Amino acid sequence: MVIACEEDLAERLITMLHPKLRELGGMCLISDCQWVVGPPPSS
Repeated sequence: MVIACEEDLAERLITMLHPKLRELGGMCLISDCQWVVGPPPSS
């Protein structure tokens, strides 16, 4: 799954995913990105 979002939403997603990752395993990778083409990011 790939999600592109603003930093504040990413922090909320991490908070929600962390318990499930501990329970089920897996990883969550976070990376900065820059909008190059397309509409502005939605909020």
